[in-house]
Amino acid sequence: MAGIPSIAISFAGSDLDLMETHRPKLERLLKRLAQVRDFPKETLLNINLPPIPGEDVKGIKVTHLGSRVFHEELALMKDPWGKDIYWIGGGHVTWSGGADSDFRAIRDGYISVTPLHMDMTNYKLIEVVQSWFPED
Repeated sequence: MAGIPSIAISFAGSDLDLMETHRPKLERLLKRLAQVRDFPKETLLNINLPPIPGEDVKGIKVTHLGSRVFHEELALMKDPWGKDIYWIGGGHVTWSGGADSDFRAIRDGYISVTPLHMDMTNYKLIEVVQSWFPED
């Protein structure tokens, strides 16, 4: 958003000891990305590492976002200042997405690279939503 080429890296597992095994492939991936001359503006590359040993990774797939739905899990907690907050997650999660989704790539043992655009406007719906507010 500040005009700085950005990359986010996430590990899709809970066994943190496996993260170190991803280092060699991740280093090669990041070196390749650092060589990109015209990194698109307002873009974030979202990299997800699968929850398997790095040597078992099948490769890299460029993906689109899948969706994640949390079921029956909304926990009331306190923030560091004592205010009530609601934490979403920790319960049963359902993932969905087609063959080219980040979820599917990770599930199938690939590193997922998803280019995200910072403008989340649904341009296909601009005219539809405008019709909801007819001019007087």
